[in-house]
Amino acid sequence: MLQEIISQLEETYNGNPWFGISLVSLLDEVDPAKAVIRPSDNSHSMMEILYHMITWRSFVISRLEKNSSHDMKYFEEKDWEYLNHGDESLWKLGLDQFHASQKTLLKLLNDSAEDILQEIVPERKYNFQVMLFGFIQHDIYHTGQINYIHKLLK
Repeated sequence: MLQEIISQLEETYNGNPWFGISLVSLLDEVDPAKAVIRPSDNSHSMMEILYHMITWRSFVISRLEKNSSHDMKYFEEKDWEYLNHGDESLWKLGLDQFHASQKTLLKLLNDSAEDILQEIVPERKYNFQVMLFGFIQHDIYHTGQINYIHKLLK
């Protein structure tokens, strides 16, 4: 099962996923000047969505590393944090963090034993298998949002 999770993570990130465009292909298409635009007053920019995804990737990484230096409240407070939309360089910084998180996740998963999937995630009531499948679904959901905004702003 662990190899299937790794495969799905790779496919979503830079493969040829069934749902459409991979994350890497989509993010490479985004114009940094448009990444900071909110299509409406009550929506998020592509940059905000990217940083939201990074926050929850950081959560998953911290749990896989068994790192308890940040509790759940830390990630909840960091989620949807304020970003200076006048600073287009934040898009590039976010992309760098996103790509680094993928490398870290794959390394951690490849170095893990299959039995980690049945362990309960600290501060949660579910196991790592549930978290990892949910995490992949989370990335797919937000890929769709970024893709929609990207097409809307073209």
